[in-house]
Order: sequence, then structure tokens, then C-alpha cells
Amino acid sequence: MKKILISLVFAGSLMGASAQKGFKYGVTFGLGGNNSNYSGGSADANALFHHNDFGKANLGFTARYFFDEHWSVQSGLGISDIGFEFALAKDYSLMKKDDHFTKNNMGITVMQVPITAIYAFKPNCKNTRWFVGAGISSMTNFNNFNQSSHATPKGEDIVNNSNYLDQTVNAEKFTVINGQLMGGIEKILKKGSILQLALITNLGFSNIATSTVTYMVDNKKYTHSFTNKGDYSGLILTYYFKSIGEK
Repeated sequence: MKKILISLVFAGSLMGASAQKGFKYGVTFGLGGNNSNYSGGSADANALFHHNDFGKANLGFTARYFFDEHWSVQSGLGISDIGFEFALAKDYSLMKKDDHFTKNNMGITVMQVPITAIYAFKPNCKNTRWFVGAGISSMTNFNNFNQSSHATPKGEDIVNNSNYLDQTVNAEKFTVINGQLMGGIEKILKKGSILQLALITNLGFSNIATSTVTYMVDNKKYTHSFTNKGDYSGLILTYYFKSIGEK
């Protein structure tokens, strides 16, 4: 009887291991912030000027190959934006807090193809497990980009030397390789699908876009330059469908 039980446990472990092998396909949605860095122009900025991370969304398709219950490699195709966001603070009503800033933001659409090695820890009794990953990601812009954007506070007029906020963004066609780190938690669902929440960081190594921002405050003109390497951090939600043929 004991030998039978041991055999059943061993067979069950093999079945569990085999269920972790092979491809799973999924879809991803993410939100994050892409940052840029000061690179030239006046180093002195007006107190009303703000340089913010550029908010970005990511939508994509992913494929993940499981070697066993711990190790896997993931790739896919994602579309997102990189860019620049600046703002000027102004007087506002406490009844309309969203009117506190005059914002000027511009984005460039890019395609990403990551290749990430993932190590998943042993799942707990609720089939939830932590994981970490590292790899590289290609980022591609298919078109030359040269656009300008003008913003003024409501009721202001640039002709009368009032406050304004302008920027010009430039980027040539490019394909660059970035480093990528990720980690998070995933839930193995009853029918074999997986729901994953990850914190991801993308690290760029070369400048791929520039922005020149010019603004006027109290009849004084300021000009700064910023560069963007494609760096970003954020959260990504991924749903892996049940593998074909998996019961």
C-alpha cells in the first residue's frame, strides 16, 4: 500500500511538472512613467516651471515558454509612447484643482520586443507565487519626429507678453536595445491560465529623443533642453490563456 501511495505521489508530481512545460500566450496592459533628463539651455528655472515624468500606457501580446515549474522565458510585442511633459503652475480655484497647471506634453509611439528570463518561486497553498525576471528589450521608432506644441493658461495671450509654455520634440528613426528588470506576483488559476501583476523597469543606454522647452513668466523668457533614453517604470497586468490542449 505504501509503495502504491508513493507511486501515485510521484506520478502526480510528474503531471504537475509537465503541465508547467510548453508555451502560454497572453495579453498585457500597463501604466508607467517615462522620465527625461536636463541636458542644456538655462540651468535656472522659474519656480512655476515643472518637469514631470511622461505618463504612458502599454498594450501588447506576450508568449512565455516554461522549461519547468520555475524557469521560463518570455517575449512578445508591445506598443507604447515615450515623451516629455512640462507644466506651469498658476492661480486656481480650490473648487477646480485640476486647473492648477498649464501642461504641455508630447509623445512618440514606439514598438517594443522584450526577451526576459523569469524565475518563479514555489507556489503557496493558494497557487500564488512570486517571480523575478531580467532581460533586454528592443525599442523602435519607425518615423522621423519633429513637432512643436504651444500652451497658454486660460485667458492668456502670447502676443501681449503673457505667460506661455512651448516645446519642440525631435527624434530620428531608431532601434535601440534596453535593459529590463521585472518582478511581481502571479496566480495560477484552476483551468491553467495565469494572472500576473508585475513591476517593470526599462533602462535605456542612449539618447533617442530631445525636447527644447521655452516659456515666459512675468515677461522673462526661459529655455531648457531635455533628452530621453526610453527609461520607464510602471505596473503591467498580464493574462496568460490556457495552453492549447491543456485540460
